[in-house]
Formats: sequence, structure tokens, C-alpha cells
Amino acid sequence: MEEKQLTDLNTQIIELLEDKKFKDIKAIFMELQDEDIAELFNEVEEEYIPILFRLLSKERAIDVFENLEVDSQLSLLNELSNERTSEIIEEIDSDVRTDLFEEAPAKVVNRLMGMLSIEKRKIASRILGYPEDSVGRLINNKFLAIGPELTVEQAINKIRELGNEMETVFYIYVVDKTRKLVGVISLKDIILSDPHNKINNIMETNVVMVNPYMDQEEVIEVFEKYDLIALPVVDKEQRIVGIVTFDDVSDVIEEEMEEDFEVMAGITHTDETYMSASVFHLVKKRVIWLVIFLLIETLSGVVMQHYNGFLTQFIFLAFFIPMLLNAGGTSGSQTSTLVIRGIATGEIKFKDIFKVIWKETISAVIIALILSLVVFARVYVLRDMDVNYLLLVGVISSTLLIVIWLATTIAAILPLISMKLGLDPAVLSGPFVTTTIDVLGLILYFKIAMYFLK
Repeated sequence: MEEKQLTDLNTQIIELLEDKKFKDIKAIFMELQDEDIAELFNEVEEEYIPILFRLLSKERAIDVFENLEVDSQLSLLNELSNERTSEIIEEIDSDVRTDLFEEAPAKVVNRLMGMLSIEKRKIASRILGYPEDSVGRLINNKFLAIGPELTVEQAINKIRELGNEMETVFYIYVVDKTRKLVGVISLKDIILSDPHNKINNIMETNVVMVNPYMDQEEVIEVFEKYDLIALPVVDKEQRIVGIVTFDDVSDVIEEEMEEDFEVMAGITHTDETYMSASVFHLVKKRVIWLVIFLLIETLSGVVMQHYNGFLTQFIFLAFFIPMLLNAGGTSGSQTSTLVIRGIATGEIKFKDIFKVIWKETISAVIIALILSLVVFARVYVLRDMDVNYLLLVGVISSTLLIVIWLATTIAAILPLISMKLGLDPAVLSGPFVTTTIDVLGLILYFKIAMYFLK
């Protein structure tokens, strides 16, 4: 829903609510998708959410609740009766319940846990027991499992009976009497098969599966490699404990991209949004890295001070310092972005480190040659100064080549080393590379200039 449309609808519903025209609001809700209603709830004042929520049918209320932001979910549950809260907590998908429990205060989690049935409480406790970034935290227990001895006709009848309660029926999982996963079959294959054929004759026994302790980022690679919609999650005995769907993983992809973007920009990642965070919190996110970069950049001042006498003698060298440092910093940032993206998609592995270095070396040479043409034009502007133009072009071009090669190489190596050490590749990239190249670039520039200009 577009922002203007959402704002107009928000205003309209608040006016109807104040006039107590509840039937008109229900009519509007009938025309909206569940996601649109949830988006509307996330925008209105919190005091209106419980009233609007009560205007939804029980079935639709669950779907809308699942699409609300966690803060809105907690606020809403605080206003509903214990009976209504219990119904919602019991019926929502297990992955949504996990997200809610992760964000809620401990006292609230204990209260909500007590409202669950024994079976759902066991499921919730088991899921929360998995590591925070593991795929176990994304498990959805609403999947369809059938026995291998069923006929296709019996399987179709079971899909019709239970399909509406499932997260997806695109894949049907085949389990034995111990719930061990022995096969998988797509809905398409079931529909197109002979009704009297047995499931064990048509199921795929080579099943792609993951364990609940696998890292979420690794599971993303599995989804992309096999182009799947859902993946079964099994324990060490290969008993199916749930499924994880691609839409759940897509949320992880978005979170990882946001986190990498913030880290590369020199911002400490938190789960709070920009509008919900206080000014103090926003400052806290930024100032730590800024202090680190400032301390590194002070080395640039030390270098300038060390070569002060030489720079005074050849003052025209100062005109090209910003250009050199910007070229190095920008090329380094570009390389780190490309390499981190390659790591995230699984395209670049640590074993490719020398291939990456070689490719970046060739790129650095070509870029430096192109930028040297710009340098020649820039030096030509200074033709009235008492300086050997070709010598100056040689100094700057040589520095450009080394600085760009150094920047791209460091920017390529650091993410790969970070990955090998189990660290976030984005942590040692971006501003860190830029500030480091600033210092090294200055030293190289003056060393090369002193060699050529004596």
C-alpha cells in the first residue's frame, strides 16, 4: 500500500472510529489484505489498535496479528483479555511466536508460556533452546507429513482435510512410524499421479534437509543452491521437527543486508528502528566507530608533520593529496562491497583468495592508467608553476597505482580472512579500509615524491 493511500485510510478509519461507525470499518477491512490491515495497525496510535483488532473475525485476527511488528503485538496483548491472548498465542505460527518471545521481557514470556497448551509449550521451549542465529529459531511446525504406505488418493484426501492449517502444502513430507523423514513429494506430482499408486513409489528419497543447529546464513545458501520453497528440519535421528520456508529466510536476508550495510558505514547494529530509537541511542550507534576512525586518522597528521619540511619545499604536492586518498578509499570500498556480496551469495570462498587478489591487481592497473589521464589534465592546469610536469605526473601516477592496488587488495583480503576466522566480513571493511589507506597512501606519496624529486 502506498504511503499516501495508507495515510488517507488511516485518517478515514480514525474518523469512523470516533463516530462509532464500526460496520463501516468492517466493510473497509473486508476490502483489504491481511498485510494491509497490519500495516495500518502499525501506523495508528496504540490506543486504537485493540478496538480495531476486536472488529476482526477470529480467523483473520490471527493472520493480521502475525503480520504486526513485535512492539505492536506486545502492546496489543497487554490490552486483550487473558482468554483472547491465550487463543492468539496458541494459534499463531511457531516462528512468529518465537520472534515474539525473543523480544518480550522475561515476565511476559513466562505469562504467555503459561497460556499455551502442553504440546505447544514443549515446541516453544525446544525452539527457544536452539542458538540465536540457528535455523532452529525459524522452525514452523505446521507442515504436512504422510506415511509411505498411503495411496495417492488417500494423500489427496489428507491434504484437503488438513491443508488449510498448514504453512504450505507445496511439499508433502513422507515419514515412517518413528517420524523419520524418508522422502518428499510435491503437490504437483501427487495430483498428476495415478490415484491408486502408492506414495513410496513416487516420492523422492534423496531429500535436501538441514539440522536445527545450522547457521541461518548457511541455510540461505541451501535455499539458493537447490531453488526450494521450503526445507525440512530434522534432528540427529533424521526425525522431522519442522520446516523452514523461504519467506522466513528472506527476512533473515534482509536483516543481514541491513546489518552489513550499517557495519560497513561504521554504525553499530541494533534491532531498533531509526524512528523508534532515541537520539542518545543513535549517537551511541555511531560514536564508537567514529572515535576509532578518528584515532587512526590522527596518524595522517603525524605523517604530514613528519614530511612538513619536504612539503613546504614542494607545496604543489599538497594539491593532489585529496584526489589520491579519495581514489584509494573509494576503490577499496568498491572492492569490499563486491567481495562481501560474493561471500554472502556463496560465490567467493576462502580458497579463491589468490584469484581475487590477481583479479583486483589487474583491475587496479587498468583503473590507475585511466585515472592517470585525469592526473595529466590536472597537472596541465598548474603549467604556470615552476615544476617538471612529466615528473609530477610520474609521481602521482605511480602513487595512484600503488595506492589503488593496496586499497583493493586489503579490501579483498580482510573480508575473506574475517570469514575464515568466523567473524562478520563487513566488520573489517568500509571505513576501516578507507582510514587505513589514508595513512598508508600519504606515506607512499611522500616516499615516491622524495625519490623522484630528490
